[in-house]
Amino acid sequence: EATISIEDKNFYYHQGFDYLRILKALYINIKNKNITQGASTISQQYVKNLYLDFGQTWKRKIEEAFLTIQLEINYDKEEILEGYLNTINYGQGNYGIKNASNYYFNKEPSELTKEEAIILAGISKNPSNYNPVSNYDKSISRAKVVAKSMVKNNYLTEEEFSNLFETEIEVFKNTNKNSSDLVMYYRDAVMEELKS
Repeated sequence: EATISIEDKNFYYHQGFDYLRILKALYINIKNKNITQGASTISQQYVKNLYLDFGQTWKRKIEEAFLTIQLEINYDKEEILEGYLNTINYGQGNYGIKNASNYYFNKEPSELTKEEAIILAGISKNPSNYNPVSNYDKSISRAKVVAKSMVKNNYLTEEEFSNLFETEIEVFKNTNKNSSDLVMYYRDAVMEELKS
């Protein structure tokens, strides 16, 4: 719910493309005379994570559109969402919800508290900046933005929202990984640079 709310609130209602969101992003980008707003759906992002580079060419955009249509035809929404959650970069060298859940909270995804799940949903916007190991405060600020979007999209009530993050969330930081934090930082930084 947190990921859908912040990434693609109409996920269950579109066939891979959110045309209203595309028009809104186009309007904002034209108004700002710069690309400041994206309109990719979860399905489109999943296709990018699996198959494509992060270039902004027309050829890549066309390939992305065709692959997104094929994805929507051949898989149901739950399968697409599961695949997407298993390919997201969650920072610190963690790809996929299971790895991130284990690394940050020493739990399986099904064992996460609401607050922990919301924190993870916020990381993907900027994994090197919003993960709770590198920057706990920014992670919580981003998680509150995610939670507010959940209220707006009727996944949380205002009362539930006001009770979130009242106490500090314990971050486990699994130290059984072979790579050091410095290496993970550079890996995340390189991935971000490659995307841009």
